[in-house]
Amino acid sequence: MTKKGTGTKDDQRKLYRLIEGCIPDKYIDLEEEDDIFEKADALDISKPQAEAMINNRCKKAGCTRESEVTWLLKVMLEEMTKDDGAIDKGEFDHVLGFAVALRMPRKDAIRICVNIVKEHDWKTLKEGVIMKSDWFAELQ
Repeated sequence: MTKKGTGTKDDQRKLYRLIEGCIPDKYIDLEEEDDIFEKADALDISKPQAEAMINNRCKKAGCTRESEVTWLLKVMLEEMTKDDGAIDKGEFDHVLGFAVALRMPRKDAIRICVNIVKEHDWKTLKEGVIMKSDWFAELQ
C-alpha cells in the first residue's frame, strides 16, 4: 500500500479544477466536499493535502464550506442553552441569520440546526404570551 501525498502538479491542477467548479455560488456543501475528497483519493492526494487545497481556494474566492459553518452553528446553539437551559426562537433565528450571512442556504441552515438541537436533546422555549406556540416543531 502506497502512502498518499501531495500528488503531481498535474493531479493538483485536476483537483483545483474540480474545487473551482464548486465555488461559483461561494458555497461548498457536504456532497461537493465528498466529491472533492473522492477525486483526491483517486489522484493519490492525501486528505490533509486536499483539505489544504480546498481551504486555499475558498480563502481566495471568499467561499464558505458547509462543514465549517455546521461546526460554528453547533457551538453557537450550545452557547444559547447556557443561560436558561433552552433555546428560544429569537436565539435560533439569530443562529440562522449567521449561517445565511455566510452564504449557507436558509433551508440547509434550518435542517442542520434542527438536527443539531435534536441530536443533543437541547430544549426549546415555546413562544407567545397567551397561546404558546411550538415554533421548533413547525421546522421539523
